Amino acid sequence: MANQKGYLFLSGYSGVTHSDIANFTGKTLSSSEQAVVDDLIASAEDYLARQCKRNFQTKDGSNNQIYFEVTNGDIDLFYPFNYPINEVTQIDVQGTTVYLKGGSSNQIILGKDFFVYPEKIELINKNFSFDTNEQAMTIYYSIDQFWGKDVTLAIKRWISEIFLASQYGGKGVSSINVAGGVNIQFDTSNLPKYINDLITYYHKINIAAEGGFKKGSQVGLHGKDSSLYGL
Repeated sequence: MANQKGYLFLSGYSGVTHSDIANFTGKTLSSSEQAVVDDLIASAEDYLARQCKRNFQTKDGSNNQIYFEVTNGDIDLFYPFNYPINEVTQIDVQGTTVYLKGGSSNQIILGKDFFVYPEKIELINKNFSFDTNEQAMTIYYSIDQFWGKDVTLAIKRWISEIFLASQYGGKGVSSINVAGGVNIQFDTSNLPKYINDLITYYHKINIAAEGGFKKGSQVGLHGKDSSLYGL
């Protein structure tokens, strides 16, 4: 899978397809209905990720989505946009790789010069130099599976309810435009309770703010803007 900017939200994580919706509803879907349902699923996944302010695409089996974020070169603590962190796979400083998982010529060593925790990366020794501090470092990482089957079931149920509504009758969506591709607007004033409960449960907590900022710390690409975390 291609490396992805950490703050851009991904869909496709639930594994739900139009076949699942057909089985869930007991309906046979035409090819055009399959296309609409697949777009509904992708839109629902994107909506949940945005509302929770975190990505759900995790390291799971053969899937190893790598995120990357740019930060200053002199930081001691880095709180990435997504967590819990599974592993750091690479660190670049001004285009030069100073750490590569499995590399034999790393300038910094995991467990000695830097440490990886579920919610943060701590840099102890910086055995590298940089000309310009601002946005000098790029960190690549993956995240652990933190969500359960409740997400998959909720998406199946939500999309099935929308699909079964008479001509989408406004239930769950405020508009569907199929001209030039499906563009879906969810009716946020009438979300099912189980969707709101899901958002509340998985909504990202600003861990850095919870523990207090330390000198030289930074949160994702967004510095210390806690509004991005819904606080």
